[in-house]
Order: sequence, then structure tokens, then C-alpha cells
Amino acid sequence: MKTISIIVGVLILVLFGALAVVYFLGGNTLLDNNKYRAPIEYTCANGKNLVAEFGENVARVSFSDNRVITLKQISADDSGITFANDAGVSFSIKDFSGFVVENGIETHPGCRVSAVDEETT
Repeated sequence: MKTISIIVGVLILVLFGALAVVYFLGGNTLLDNNKYRAPIEYTCANGKNLVAEFGENVARVSFSDNRVITLKQISADDSGITFANDAGVSFSIKDFSGFVVENGIETHPGCRVSAVDEETT
């Protein structure tokens, strides 16, 4: 009976250890758990669309090709706010306009706010 208790105890410790590793090293945990405001739809000069949802120092951008990328705010000043990730994607906004740069190429130029969803997410 004592052996079974020891085995169960070790299994519980291993499980908690694995959960701790996933929680602390699992990537974008803090970004993914953010509360986002109402989505804002942008129409871009090249005919592409995107939807941005903003949280505390983050933006979740949904592209028309079904990609969804969460970006951290890296700057905010008079020229606007820029969000970016380590994969070379940035989304810069000012007032009602913005643009997306991916790996040094402006893939979504001249984006303008086209709609705001009144429901919060």
C-alpha cells in the first residue's frame, strides 16, 4: 500500500511539473489570455482586409487569408502605435489608418478603418 502511495505521489508531482513547464514556457500565454476590445475592420489600399482587436499592450490581427497573429506593443508616440512579433510582422496604426509589414515588405498598405463591431469580445 505504501508503494502505491509513493507512485501516485510521484505521478502527481510529475504532472504538476509538466503543467508548470507548459504554463511558464508555453509561448504567448500572457498574450492569449488578454481581454480584447471590440474588433475593428480595416480595408487596405491593395484590396485586402484585416480585423484588429486591441488589448492591454497587444493587438490580435486577423488577416483575410485566415491567419491570426498576436502582436506585442513595441512603441507608442505622436507618430502612432506599433505592434510586432519576433517573426518579422508589425502592425502600425495612427488615428483611423494603419499598415502591416511582413519580413520587411508592406503587405497591407494604406489601411483605413471601415467598420467597428459594437459587441465586445
